[in-house]
Amino acid sequence: MKQKYFKYITVMIVIVMVVIACIPAGVSAATIPYVTNGLEAYYLGSNNTGSGQNTSATSWSDLSGKNNHITSIATDASNRFTEKAFLLNKLKVFFPQAVVDVVNGQEFTVEMVLGDYTPKGTDYNTFINSGNDNFALFRRNVGDFIEFKSQTSSTNVNARPKVAGGEDYFRNSTVTITFKVGGKVTLYVDGVQIDQKDAVYAIAADNLWFGHDSDTRHFEAEFLALRFYSVELTAAQVLANYNTDLEVCYGQGDTSDDPSSEAPSEDPSDDSSAASSETSSATSSATSSATSSQASSSSSDTSSTQTGDTADYLIYIIVAIVAILAASLIIKKRRA
Repeated sequence: MKQKYFKYITVMIVIVMVVIACIPAGVSAATIPYVTNGLEAYYLGSNNTGSGQNTSATSWSDLSGKNNHITSIATDASNRFTEKAFLLNKLKVFFPQAVVDVVNGQEFTVEMVLGDYTPKGTDYNTFINSGNDNFALFRRNVGDFIEFKSQTSSTNVNARPKVAGGEDYFRNSTVTITFKVGGKVTLYVDGVQIDQKDAVYAIAADNLWFGHDSDTRHFEAEFLALRFYSVELTAAQVLANYNTDLEVCYGQGDTSDDPSSEAPSEDPSDDSSAASSETSSATSSATSSATSSQASSSSSDTSSTQTGDTADYLIYIIVAIVAILAASLIIKKRRA
């Protein structure tokens, strides 16, 4: 009798192990090492499919779990995925509507991680922009400014964070914009605040893209990652995400020597007094306050998001069914 029970139990264990082995490895949960509160879209240049890199891909998978994938990218020899990034030369790549809705909200955060960068446009280098130009993160060539434009309309315009040294700010760096209506619009580079203005008006972007195809506004750059949040990240969280970029996007963290880099806007006409010379003073004071205290407090804000939950549940269900069937078999044999 004991031998029969041992035989049945052995068979049950073997069946369970075979079922688990047949489940694809891809079902294991993927961990997001960044702040996940409010994360609505996350595009990683070295993982454009969600399960690895396909350099021939014409889409870019959203790793946040929200399925806000970028599709129908018109790739060519100059605009394509490499092993670590999307290399963009002269192209507009459109975000899905869900991302447009994020930047049109009452608060948001946009983080853009760049590798190598070469200015080419005659007037601007426009990194992220909308068709109506109500959202524009760009480098202004004249004066070499990094600048962010935000407005509801041509009459409801927020003051612009604007800092000289744009080319360096955009190269091998993480550029972050945090925004909250009734609060501040803050520009960070590599986790350090470089400028801040009042955010009086919400943004009313009609669409949103990164890159540009105009001779006056294009550039060549490696897009290592893009993240969109529906919340205004704290300074500590911004610094934590940058520190994670050093590991995830730059390998050893020694590629990001340049804490300055810029992007140009698409509308040269609306610049007047909105972004004048209020820049370098904010840079030095913010640098000291944004580093030491933020690294410790930000660790509690960074959590892991599981994207393979459905597959895990499937495994549990299959194992449970197999176990029940095996137990039923044992009971039947015992009664017989």
